[in-house]
Amino acid sequence: MPDIKEKTEVAEQPAAAKKSLLPPNLAATLTKVAIFGLIGLVAVSAAYLLTLKVLKPMMASDAPTEQQAEPVKAEPVKEEKHEEASSGHGSGGEGEQAGTNQFFTVESIVVNPAETQGTRYLSCSVSFEVASPEDLKAFEEKAVKIKDLLITILSSKTVDELADIKVRNDMRRQILAVVNRFTTPAQATAVYLTDFVLQ
Repeated sequence: MPDIKEKTEVAEQPAAAKKSLLPPNLAATLTKVAIFGLIGLVAVSAAYLLTLKVLKPMMASDAPTEQQAEPVKAEPVKEEKHEEASSGHGSGGEGEQAGTNQFFTVESIVVNPAETQGTRYLSCSVSFEVASPEDLKAFEEKAVKIKDLLITILSSKTVDELADIKVRNDMRRQILAVVNRFTTPAQATAVYLTDFVLQ
């Protein structure tokens, strides 16, 4: 009989060695902490991406867009001053008289800036200063095509380019050059952004 007891005692020792060093409640608690930590990490990452991709561009567009630099002026083609008064007609734009110069305005231009995949938009109006009633009439006759040129130019710009005042002045020069090439012999002497909302 003594031999049997010894075998029984030896068999009981490995069963005691299998016991976990951690209490069962502590293991469950550590598992829960790991799961909640992972959820917290995902939430922080999502908040970072939201800030980087959504809020930062929105705040950049709220930068001082109200500031307007000097209008871009073209080199005068003619030095003649016309004293005739003319009332402007609007077909897609409207003409206004101011002294000897007149204005042709293209209103309600709405475009999606480049690289925004349709998540942002620009709404603006562009006015062209012309020196004579004949030039104003030429602009009015080509109003639809001028608006198309403006949409093409504005939609090629990124949000950062549209928000930057220096780049916006370059854009005015580009608009003036392209439109004057298109409307030759009529010429605009300056370009004004009369309405500019970037969302």
